[in-house]
Amino acid sequence: MATITMLALVEMSLLAILSVVLLWWYRSPELTPPFITIIIGTAWFLGFSGTLLLPLDIAQAVYYGPSTSILLAWKAVYWSTFLLAWVFLPVLYEAWYAGEYTWKGRIISALKVNLKSYILTAILG
Repeated sequence: MATITMLALVEMSLLAILSVVLLWWYRSPELTPPFITIIIGTAWFLGFSGTLLLPLDIAQAVYYGPSTSILLAWKAVYWSTFLLAWVFLPVLYEAWYAGEYTWKGRIISALKVNLKSYILTAILG
């Protein structure tokens, strides 16, 4: 059990380093505010972590049986990426391209645009 835990810690640490390197490589420091960089980095990290959780989950189940901690990790990754993909990132994208002068105005404009698309999606289903 300790071996899988150490493997998970090493993998997640390397994944965090990879996410930071990718952010450093691809972002434009002059144009991208730090809070957007942090949100995008978190989204990348969580998206990639599912790829690492799958083999850990299989190894845990084969050698030691089901684990509640891995189930909890799966749920955390799933719901975090769900909220990022359907709430935070679309609002952030619309706010970035909104024509308002203040961030408060941009966020309100982005929420209105996304609310319209969510309502349309709920109606058309």
